Amino acid sequence: MKFNQLHPFLLFILLVTVLLSSCSSTDCPLNNTVSLKANFYYSKTGALTNVNDTLSVIAVGRRDTTILNRYIKFNTINLPMGYAQTVDTLLFRFITNYGSVTDSVFIGHTNEPHFVSLDCSTAFFHQIKSVSCTHRNPTPNFPTAIDSILIVNPSVSYDKTENLKIFFSTY
Repeated sequence: MKFNQLHPFLLFILLVTVLLSSCSSTDCPLNNTVSLKANFYYSKTGALTNVNDTLSVIAVGRRDTTILNRYIKFNTINLPMGYAQTVDTLLFRFITNYGSVTDSVFIGHTNEPHFVSLDCSTAFFHQIKSVSCTHRNPTPNFPTAIDSILIVNPSVSYDKTENLKIFFSTY
């Protein structure tokens, strides 16, 4: 086979290889976890603070899933949101040497499907519409309680910006 006859054949093989390799990549986001970011603040000063009691967070209505299990001394959490309901109920269980006590947090939101491509799974973005919580007073046995919650950024998506400020009061 002469080079002149081989040249178009090699060009064809090269073109097919380039086309096939260009179709194999996906455009899925590398960080495709949608979660709500909440920071903890001291209600009297407004300063960022650590939760010193042991804290567990349970999502009610989603097979009562434990989202956080016995965290201690931290000031930021990332919480997944439900996409099958419009209100998430989260139980913040504070554990001390005297037992446990629970504060309930209710987050009203919309669910917006976010489709990138067939190669990527569908994510759900959320818009926070309302937040409320139970109000109890801290005691010597259970010194930490949720005082109030403020919506900072209602859009919950891939970006990791602060969505909620959770203010704690202490005994």
